[in-house]
Amino acid sequence: MKISLSLAALLSALTAAQAARVPATSEGTGTGTRWTFTSGPATLKSGAKAAGRIMSLQYAGLEILHMDTATATNYGSTFWPSPQAAWASNWPPSANIDGNGAYTAMYTDTSLVLNGQTDATNNVRINKQYWANSADTSFGQRFTLINTGTSAKAWAPWQDTRVDTGGIYLFPKGTGAPTGDLGQFVKDSNNISWYRHDANNTLASGTTKFYADGSLGWFAHVKANRVVLIKKFSDTPAAKKAPGVENEIELYSTNRPLTGTDFVEMEVQGSYDTIPAGDSIVWNMKWYVRKLPDSVTVAVGNPSIVNFVNKVLAGPVSINGNAARSARASSFQLGSAGRRISLDLAKNADVTLSLLNSSGREISRLHAGRLAQGRHEFALGAAMPKGVYWIVLKEASRPGILGMHKLVWLEN
Repeated sequence: MKISLSLAALLSALTAAQAARVPATSEGTGTGTRWTFTSGPATLKSGAKAAGRIMSLQYAGLEILHMDTATATNYGSTFWPSPQAAWASNWPPSANIDGNGAYTAMYTDTSLVLNGQTDATNNVRINKQYWANSADTSFGQRFTLINTGTSAKAWAPWQDTRVDTGGIYLFPKGTGAPTGDLGQFVKDSNNISWYRHDANNTLASGTTKFYADGSLGWFAHVKANRVVLIKKFSDTPAAKKAPGVENEIELYSTNRPLTGTDFVEMEVQGSYDTIPAGDSIVWNMKWYVRKLPDSVTVAVGNPSIVNFVNKVLAGPVSINGNAARSARASSFQLGSAGRRISLDLAKNADVTLSLLNSSGREISRLHAGRLAQGRHEFALGAAMPKGVYWIVLKEASRPGILGMHKLVWLEN
């Protein structure tokens, strides 16, 4: 039986998603304008001037990010294409990727949209989008990598978030052992990988970094003041990591001795995919900022910290910026890259995945039947007129729509 949804139903779901977003406040003028998003006791600040980076992230007035703004770029949270070895400059990132003046800002529909300039040396352009969600008290982020060249090029999305020294890091263990100079300091306990940052767990020289595969799509940092930053994203299979030393979960530290100007880079990379000329890939990230209860000891291997993170992630969530569908939405994630649709399942399920046009009519059934836990990819048809489309996911055992993903198709 074909799925048929009215345009009104689609718009109703989209309206519900927008209603969960919280308008930002602004300060400054022109290119110096900065927007602050508030989600519960947390705030996130960004603007065009500093390469569209996230300039500040606070919980009840306590800063979470490294704020040494005396340097041009070594603060806040930024976004790059991976692998670094493929950059024309290798280091630092090109000015049109990570430099002042590279982005223009547009605030619309409760979201801040930052459009980058073309980096001619790497034939790539980056767009960023930030918003606040009231439904699950989080900050949504969407990054678009656009291939501006004349031939296909493969990249992986890469978020680099600089925080002050100290604290604990944890993520669900993936495939293989961590690599890099700091890999020796990563400890595993009950399928969770842990790292405590201090002078005893870093080095005085060399590239003080570890590279690791994760699972379940989260990476958390617990600061000494008990403030917790949780990054939530679509898990990247080990086979889809960027080439070379790169991996899904990375952490870099400045060398010891550690002083007030030193920092840690909390990094996540997405799937390494080939982008056709003129096409793009989209990567979604979500941040949760919370305070660890006083009853939970901040210690490596403490399962109460893992339980706390899981409880935060099991609450109402918003996938790809669309309407929350209760806690069950955490069991899947929809995404797109060029003509491919990805579906990540946390458990086995009988599902249908359909492509609908803007009128709500099903024009293609991508899948119907049982799928195993993990990532699945589906190809769109070659002939798709320009326009707005919806990928709709339904589960046989549940009524209604489980999830939707919006596509704006710009090719014939």
